[in-house]
Amino acid sequence: MHKSRDLTIAELEQIYKRRMSGNTLQAIAIDQEISWQDVNRIVKKIKTTGYAHNQPRRNRKEKKNKTSDGSISSKRSTT
Repeated sequence: MHKSRDLTIAELEQIYKRRMSGNTLQAIAIDQEISWQDVNRIVKKIKTTGYAHNQPRRNRKEKKNKTSDGSISSKRSTT
């Protein structure tokens, strides 16, 4: 009996993250009896979320001034 489909899909994601080709993925999918649609959906999902191949740049948040006790003080003086 094959493992649960969720687990095999997770495994596919792991494999894809290791920069394997789509053909390798599909071969594994056939072996695990996962449908082509599932494989393509996984690949598409991973490509759009941008795992191994092209990690999106994180938005740089403006740094706030933190005081030594950890509370955030605004730069404007409140007088």
